[in-house]
Amino acid sequence: MIGTVNDGWRAAVTMLGHERVSIGTSMAPRSDPLAFGSLLESARRAGNSTDPAVRAKLTELYVRQQELRLLTVRMRQEAFAGKPIGARGSVAKLVGAVVANHSADVAGSVAGPDAVGWLPDDQAAAELTTGIVGAPGIGIAGGTNEIQRNIIGERVLGLPKEPQVDRDVPFRDLKVGTQRTN
Repeated sequence: MIGTVNDGWRAAVTMLGHERVSIGTSMAPRSDPLAFGSLLESARRAGNSTDPAVRAKLTELYVRQQELRLLTVRMRQEAFAGKPIGARGSVAKLVGAVVANHSADVAGSVAGPDAVGWLPDDQAAAELTTGIVGAPGIGIAGGTNEIQRNIIGERVLGLPKEPQVDRDVPFRDLKVGTQRTN
């Protein structure tokens, strides 16, 4: 048992908070196949690095990844200074997930056919595709993007909670989905 009896929800929420901060503030290394530098190199290999549409997508990606990097730096500085991150970790987690999905979209545009099929010895194309396929999972880990938006609205922005008519009903008694009413 961790903590006290019947205090598991608080422990779970604390763990999820740490997970969200970790997911949101873990900056991708330059060797990450979805990092700007890697995708610029992929565009050069594919021969489309001078295409204005590709350059615009890469530019937007660079800006978004820099925004995430700066948010990460700020949150780490605050954590080292002893300021609790709290629900603001959901901001970092949401931004990280959005940037990851955007990176995957750009990667698909940049890589072209290499994002679908590649030669067995083309390790760069295999890693790129693994990054593309894995990116949506970041929007689920630590709580979905929708959950993060609710947390941000309620705990960061102070907006009212959504109505919950079933708040005090045990899960086993909920009448939703395919449950039968007998």
